[in-house]
Amino acid sequence: MIRKVTAADADAIATIYNHYIVHSTCTFEEELVSVQQMTERIETLIDSKMPWLVYEHQGQVIGYCYAKQWNARSAYRFTAESSVYLSPECR
Repeated sequence: MIRKVTAADADAIATIYNHYIVHSTCTFEEELVSVQQMTERIETLIDSKMPWLVYEHQGQVIGYCYAKQWNARSAYRFTAESSVYLSPECR
């Protein structure tokens, strides 16, 4: 099931995301993200016009995606950066 993210998803999303911090360079982050930090990120973007969705299978979040404004300059107003992360077991 694909659905909108909620703050309750922060733990599962942080677990998925932290895997990519440790095992890849795709996030450009060097420190693990806490559940609290992920909750804050979700709450910041959840009210934006851009989507933040999770993919749930058998009641477990196994992936998520979101879009955010790429650049605040007016000429970029129709552009977005999208990100998709899957649980490593589901890639």
